[in-house]
Amino acid sequence: WQALNLLLEKYKEKIQTIYIDPPFNTGKDFYYKDKYQNSSWCSLIYDRVEISKYFLKNQGCIFVHLDKNAVHIGRFLLNSLYGSTNFLNEIVWCYEKPRKAKKQFKENHDNILFFSKDKLSLYFNSLKTISPFSNKQKDLSDWWYVPSFSTKMTAKERVYFDTQKPEELMKLIIECSSKINEIIFDFFAGSGTTLCVAHKLKRKWIGVEIGNVFNDFYEDVIKIENPSDDEDMNESDFEEENIKLEEWIKRGNIKEIKTIINQSKNNVEAIVIKWGILSRLKMVLANEGKREPTILSKDINWQGGGFFKYQILEQYEDTLDNIELKENKEAEELFK
Repeated sequence: WQALNLLLEKYKEKIQTIYIDPPFNTGKDFYYKDKYQNSSWCSLIYDRVEISKYFLKNQGCIFVHLDKNAVHIGRFLLNSLYGSTNFLNEIVWCYEKPRKAKKQFKENHDNILFFSKDKLSLYFNSLKTISPFSNKQKDLSDWWYVPSFSTKMTAKERVYFDTQKPEELMKLIIECSSKINEIIFDFFAGSGTTLCVAHKLKRKWIGVEIGNVFNDFYEDVIKIENPSDDEDMNESDFEEENIKLEEWIKRGNIKEIKTIINQSKNNVEAIVIKWGILSRLKMVLANEGKREPTILSKDINWQGGGFFKYQILEQYEDTLDNIELKENKEAEELFK
């Protein structure tokens, strides 16, 4: 919230595309807090989306990534803030998940709400795709299939942030809504995928992130479970998870193991050091490292280059923590 207010004066009506992937109101905490009551979640999203409109150019748009837990609330909030006439699509992102469903259908999609600032002025680049039915080229619809991190196709870019999204998904969003050198804004930056893809696609970008994932490295808990009868897994389609953590370090999946919490034949839980946003962006600039080049980097012939700068804002609580009270012997004498 503080970062948005700080940036507004400089970037008012200069942003072309906003993409955010906020907490989904799932009732489960990941690396970040996600156990919000509905009213708290509404307040969190409303305050930030309300100010976001002032950043956008008239030709600009916003994508809000949600799922079944919050998409109905998000649609209501965006209708009230951007206007129902500026609603364009509810994009359905479909992907595979190895786990079987119990007493319900498998949940294999997220929802992305797509709103314009001004529908009459909107810039939109219609993308093409190959129809799986006719094998012919057609306009991309609001139903997207992009492999998730259950599959080998996205293994190189994965940094094991629980809610990380694939680069190919961000490529579609950025290419359909912006042109080269225009500014992309993500104020729930998470693992930094929006920023990395925007950079590779020669867009300018701004990211905001409140968590320690912003740093070069950060500490987190990781759990690895071997496939079981409860999982619908095909070895040719899905990445193998049942490898030792030491092998994960060699492959670059994680940087370091700190503590093994629990280990058995079928699973391991450990505190590890993961790659943060700054490390990931530096690898993008160099086009090399443990997580680069990715499939997208190779597909677009990304050669590296560019620069970025960052600022760290001190929160009120941090200011209090950093106060140093010097010893005052005269004052101590008064209270004897």
